Amino acid sequence: MQPADDFSARRFLLEPTAEFPRLMAHPRYAGPVIMLALGTLALTLACFERMDYGWFSARLVATHPLLQHLGGAGLPKLDRQLVMAPAAISAALKVVVGWIVVALYVGFLGAAARRPLKSRQALAVAAWAQVPYIVALVPSAINLATHGDGRLAPEQLDPTTFSALFGLQGTSFIDLLALHIGLADLWAWALLVAGMCSAAGLHARVSVAAICIPAVLFNVALSLATMSFGL
Repeated sequence: MQPADDFSARRFLLEPTAEFPRLMAHPRYAGPVIMLALGTLALTLACFERMDYGWFSARLVATHPLLQHLGGAGLPKLDRQLVMAPAAISAALKVVVGWIVVALYVGFLGAAARRPLKSRQALAVAAWAQVPYIVALVPSAINLATHGDGRLAPEQLDPTTFSALFGLQGTSFIDLLALHIGLADLWAWALLVAGMCSAAGLHARVSVAAICIPAVLFNVALSLATMSFGL
């Protein structure tokens, strides 16, 4: 039987606030990162395996400002062999890079609060804050399975984004911001807030500001870049 003071992934899903102190005592981080990276890799491969590449090419031209200006002349002929492997690998690498960046920020907050964290503790907080994105893989897979026509873009896979929830399909700033933020993000931010309160002893309001303001600003910048350059 597992000791009561040992960290439990099952209990973390139900009571993350109570489990963070146990996680700090015995940091672990490989499980969530591996699961999310492999799940993202598999989902992206499945998406591009069934993609309608004629539709996808036309969509890129319609939504990418530079390609619109060139009339699609700068876009090579897209097919499964050209797109699938690079897209899947980059999606999985994005998971790992994002985890490391968040861990570095968690470590910075701990140092700023004069409660420096060990590298394993910062990595653990960042890793377990990704659990919502693992959960979101399930509705994303269901969403993909129900689109048999192959006309579902990678950014539309997650049906829990605010864009999907409110049926927004435009390219305005608000539409793109809603595409980049969803229920999984709010859950992940809440976990990071709880983690920083536990690991670094931050006051709840300070933790909310330190986590949510940079996250919102990042997504605002990403939405503006997408609107301007079609990134």
